[in-house]
Amino acid sequence: MGKGGASGEEVEFDTKLKLYRHLNRLQDITTLDEDLDSLYVSMSSTDFAKFIEFEDIYNEAVKFSENEAAQKDQLSLDMEALRGEMAAIEWYVVDTVAGEGNLIPSEKAAYDGKRALLRQKVDDLATLVAAKQSALNSVLGNLATVNNSIGAQATMSGQNLQAVNGLLIQRYSPDFTGFSESDVTLLTEIAEQCVGQGGEGVYIARALLAEQLMESVEYADECIEELTERGSRANGAEATAPSALKIMPNPADDMARVALPHGHNIAHLSLMDAYGQTVQVFEVRPGQTSLNMDTGRMNPGIYFLVPSDKEEVPVRFIIAH
Repeated sequence: MGKGGASGEEVEFDTKLKLYRHLNRLQDITTLDEDLDSLYVSMSSTDFAKFIEFEDIYNEAVKFSENEAAQKDQLSLDMEALRGEMAAIEWYVVDTVAGEGNLIPSEKAAYDGKRALLRQKVDDLATLVAAKQSALNSVLGNLATVNNSIGAQATMSGQNLQAVNGLLIQRYSPDFTGFSESDVTLLTEIAEQCVGQGGEGVYIARALLAEQLMESVEYADECIEELTERGSRANGAEATAPSALKIMPNPADDMARVALPHGHNIAHLSLMDAYGQTVQVFEVRPGQTSLNMDTGRMNPGIYFLVPSDKEEVPVRFIIAH
């Protein structure tokens, strides 16, 4: 693949994959009208349906219920609070003059008590995660069957997605000890492609590679830089100007927090995908300093948050589940 924009075949694959994903979700919650139902049925025997079936099986196995998600979030908050409390306890004081250290029994007891609570919280969180790993292990065979049933792909996006799905199955196998040299080479080749050309599989490859190498890598994604520049020019700013908007974390998974610049004049923020389509619009109140975005149901990919105030520069961020 060259450095130019995505080819028509790649865009068509990505569009049809997203279309079937949306139709599949819609038919779960409502009755499709005649035209949409006909389209859904016609696509149900295609490889697009198999890719989404793979995705659905995986997501169903690893997703947390509402109660589990609340429990996980509370455990994370409790653990953060306990670490802060432990850091504030001075249970060992050094006498710099005498050159001796003195243990304070009451403070040491308080520290040990909080450490025991923290260990329990960590164990509780590990139990939640282990249950999801067990659920995932139980469907690895189904995932392999679905992925193997997908035919040879004509597009780079399809080839990448099928390849990384196979590596995902390998990654979550109970006896996994690491990717082989050839697997790492394949992951690297896919990860270094521009997402506008290599499709959704590029994000998965980058995540797997970062875990394997235990380091984060910045990727150029040159094929979509033109969109960033267009968005910046449309807002009266140079493409290279830094944005005062901050999104954390980036990449985002279930939730992202947007920090708004002090004294802003932003009335709303438009969330756009890599193809320039507006996904959602967030209203902003005068004086508002931050807002939360629920990204858990959004498709993985590159997005742009475009402020209504032309003095502010759009910011690019990634959603990766």
